[in-house]
Amino acid sequence: MMGSIKHSITLVSLLLLGILSFAIGTRSSDGFFSFSCASRYNATSIYKANVKALLSYLISNATVENGFYSTIVGWGTAYSISGRFLCRGDVTPSTCQHCVTFAANQTLEHCPEGTEFTAYNDLCTLSYTNQSFKPDSLVPNTVSWKTANKTEISDSQLDHFNNITLGLFRDLAKQAANSSGSGGKKFATEEVNFTSTRKVYGLAQCMPDLEAWDCTRCFEKAFEELRGCCEYWREVPDIVRTCCDKGSTSIRIVVSGCNMRYEMYPFYNVTKASLAIANTPHLRNKKDSGARTVIMIVVPTVVSVMLFCLGCLLLMRRQTRKTYKAAWKEWKHETALQVLDPCLIESCCETEVTKCLQIGLLCVQENPDDRPTIAKVVSYLDNVWVELPVPTEPAFFMHARHNPNIINPGSGQPNSQSPRPSSLNEISKSELWPR
Repeated sequence: MMGSIKHSITLVSLLLLGILSFAIGTRSSDGFFSFSCASRYNATSIYKANVKALLSYLISNATVENGFYSTIVGWGTAYSISGRFLCRGDVTPSTCQHCVTFAANQTLEHCPEGTEFTAYNDLCTLSYTNQSFKPDSLVPNTVSWKTANKTEISDSQLDHFNNITLGLFRDLAKQAANSSGSGGKKFATEEVNFTSTRKVYGLAQCMPDLEAWDCTRCFEKAFEELRGCCEYWREVPDIVRTCCDKGSTSIRIVVSGCNMRYEMYPFYNVTKASLAIANTPHLRNKKDSGARTVIMIVVPTVVSVMLFCLGCLLLMRRQTRKTYKAAWKEWKHETALQVLDPCLIESCCETEVTKCLQIGLLCVQENPDDRPTIAKVVSYLDNVWVELPVPTEPAFFMHARHNPNIINPGSGQPNSQSPRPSSLNEISKSELWPR
């Protein structure tokens, strides 16, 4: 019985882990939000070696306090290459190194023959180029938004929502460009009230090696791209026109020297608590939003099913013990028919009932070696005139055990009522003699 319970628990646990793995895998399979690879070249062994050396330097310095590092490999040669990384301002050094290491590995996979590469993730950005970095150059494929539905932002709320998000981005850009926070980070977060129960959370970050003016210019480049998300702004680019028509609950944009983002949930951690990549909220598109919904639904459902199954198994185990106990007592008192439903007693064959009960008790004896095999059970049932063994107590049958061989003091006779001793103390004693 215990084996079957453990087996069932194992199956339910595997089912839970499998579903969770599927849901989480759906959510984080992309790894990085965007890759950009450009300017193919005729790969030479020297350039490839410089790229690998650069990535190695970036990884080894990924635990710096301010989450930023920049270096050049092959300076003054035709194969020089500049590289850098920037981790989000609220992540720990260990998380930063994890993200940079993963980005470096993706570089070799997605851009093995590129002179310019950028990998952007919620937690870090890694890039390299054979030219100088331009702070205000837009990273390709990094303008994204999630169009709101009517239940999130109604038509009457649209103007108010666009106004507060515009103001939020303006404040964040100013704070980040003029920031002199811990380790020289140019990083800012802020939250504003949209309604009495909902907030908008924003983040802006600039490369620490840029001056305030360069950061401001970089953020202005981001504003140019985001301008299309507010219908009262002029010169709306067609590429993002749909964003301003319905409102957007999520916007992010990455420029070479800075990045900006807002969401309708707190996606950053300003307390610098440990932040694992797999646990960071990602809202790349509707697919990711659906993945989070799947996790929120699946986890409680599977846990509830698991608890229900365990409850059923425990009830079955308790009921089985009661059945064993009742059947054994009736057997010992030679009243086997009492285990039957009263409606069946008059119409049954007492011999057959007794035979079936005896076979059943044989199959649940406490010692497994005493239990009959399936072949013997079949032979017992097939033969009418078969002599069955006398069953012993079933498993899980708990009662006080007595040792009939204990001598009753005073009578000199075995006493069946005397308790059996649990163990004998065979430790030898040493006699102590005074000096």
